[in-house]
Amino acid sequence: MTTPEPVNTVNLDQYGDEALPWSAVVERLESGTTSGQDIFTVLGTVMPDGGPHAAPVGATWIDSAWYVVSAFQCRKLRFARHMTASLRRRVPHRLSAAAQGRIDRVLPLYVHVYALVMIVGEATTTVSVPPSEVFDFVLDLNRYRQADHKIGRVGAMHRTGDTGTVRFSGRIRGLPGPAGTYPFKLSASRLQFGSPVAGAARWFLNFEGTFDCQETENGTVVTHREVFEFKRPWRWLAEPVLRRWLETDTGAEMVRFKDLLDADRNSSNAAPA
Repeated sequence: MTTPEPVNTVNLDQYGDEALPWSAVVERLESGTTSGQDIFTVLGTVMPDGGPHAAPVGATWIDSAWYVVSAFQCRKLRFARHMTASLRRRVPHRLSAAAQGRIDRVLPLYVHVYALVMIVGEATTTVSVPPSEVFDFVLDLNRYRQADHKIGRVGAMHRTGDTGTVRFSGRIRGLPGPAGTYPFKLSASRLQFGSPVAGAARWFLNFEGTFDCQETENGTVVTHREVFEFKRPWRWLAEPVLRRWLETDTGAEMVRFKDLLDADRNSSNAAPA
């Protein structure tokens, strides 16, 4: 694998020495990993209000990238979804390495580290409607359940501006599941659902569902992720049965999602003025 080079380098040396080449830093990072040394690492992220947040983390250097692990509920993981961060690590030979940039991805890394706990489905498609229509379609759960067959009976929705709650029951492999009230929040490019705050479902699982939209010349690219964490004692029963199905169902859901949205757009274009 080709080692990526930093976009720029800041030399913090106070004694007139030149900055170390990046290859020397990589060599020390790799030597720390292979030697099994316990190396202190701090992750810096940005809170929703723009303030800084820093926390020590478990991290390792693999294939020219830093991998950081975190529990699902930790603030540093939630703040990392803003996609920018800095990382500072003490490396062997009394040196310290610091990096700042964009986070490549959060949830897929989390899946690998917590494979026995989390179930994640992710899929991407491109549709011919703007993000606002994508979100309107998803929030109309009676329509969206045609794409997402995991949604059962739909209840009341309460919305105030860009936040709200919606009540619905789940369907697991065609069987009815517990109902819950799920919070959601909306921005210009993202719709995010959280864990149930009321109803029987809150005793069964933690959940996060996101729809991220990016407008391109070819249409709106929609990336949908679903994260399930079943609670004890249901975890040991549900995961062996549902893991593979849940991980693959998101892909089928997005195929139906695209077909339904494009069909709506085509019928609107064909309607007489």
